Amino acid sequence: MKYEVKNKKIAIILVNYCNYHLTEECIESIRKSCYTNYFIIVVDNASPDYSGEKLKKIDGIYFIQADENQGFAYGNNLGIRYAMENMADYILLLNNDTMVDKQMLSELLAYAGENTVTAPKIYYMNGDDNNPILWYAGGDLDFKNLKGRHRGLGQADKGLFNQADSVTYASGCCLLINRNIFGKVGLLDEDYFMYCEDTDFSYRLLNNKIKIQYVPDAVMWHKVSASSGKEMSPLITYYIFRNKILFAKKNLNKTYVFRAYYINFIEILKAWLGRRSPTYKKYGFWGVIDAFKQDFGKSRRRLV
Repeated sequence: MKYEVKNKKIAIILVNYCNYHLTEECIESIRKSCYTNYFIIVVDNASPDYSGEKLKKIDGIYFIQADENQGFAYGNNLGIRYAMENMADYILLLNNDTMVDKQMLSELLAYAGENTVTAPKIYYMNGDDNNPILWYAGGDLDFKNLKGRHRGLGQADKGLFNQADSVTYASGCCLLINRNIFGKVGLLDEDYFMYCEDTDFSYRLLNNKIKIQYVPDAVMWHKVSASSGKEMSPLITYYIFRNKILFAKKNLNKTYVFRAYYINFIEILKAWLGRRSPTYKKYGFWGVIDAFKQDFGKSRRRLV
């Protein structure tokens, strides 16, 4: 249900790691928002390129310097705690490699509540306003493949996803959350380090009867993989393989844990039989091995 827009204070959290220019551009897009009762928190995850030193000089933001890089969830949790200490009513988790529409905050807030989180329609940042390509138009928890599935992924926006509705998966790319919800479901799980923590968080929301509302009139653009390199880099490959198993172990029964290992085994087998690079095979295998060893959080392996 859409409500009259409330005059609530929103804390917007951006986590930076070696991407000063992306974060700066994201901040500039936020500042064009029609809704103005917000403040921006930038968490630098111990960037070795000293981008944090430049970011903390930006006027009008709150800056947090992490002592070490303990992952996406860790950085966001630092920001969430700071936001709650500073009396934010709502907290917006927002990837730093994004640009937001000026009406996005208002539209997300109009549907949000103490038992409802809201997620926008997200396009690829392809530069073609006449033929925008969808990255996220709501989503579903896919228990068959043990992942969050994006509706409309890679499709031209032909109006098929223009209805606001309840979904079962919210991407961590952008999510507006009432502060009281964290008291019910907890913060982001830092065991994931990066990738799949939004799948875990969505599952916990649903288990606590928190509605995930997709809001198509709230629009933003995602520079996909600009923060992590190419699709399925060693970094991405390792954490996706490992964290699929972690999600099953944390939340589901042994049948699903076995299924997570099976899915990864089949994927690695197909990689060996196909044309996948040796790097993909190696890091996928390492992810499975470390999941078996219960080696979670930040990997001790050299992922390059």
